Amino acid sequence: MVDSIIVKILKYRKNISHLDLVNEVKKIAKNINHFLPPNKLIKIQIEDLINREYIKRSGPQGEMYSYIA
Repeated sequence: MVDSIIVKILKYRKNISHLDLVNEVKKIAKNINHFLPPNKLIKIQIEDLINREYIKRSGPQGEMYSYIA
């Protein structure tokens, strides 16, 4: 579920910082089913989506994420 939230956010926003992405994932997950995912779970899901080439790191130090269309 967390990975689908991440993809939906990135499809809409195109580019987002790590901190903004984590905050939005928590807000949406809490509103959908009152589940507050830990930061570690969100980070694991982000890395998995990068490995599966759904998203990529961007920005000068890789602090941003971009959706791969």
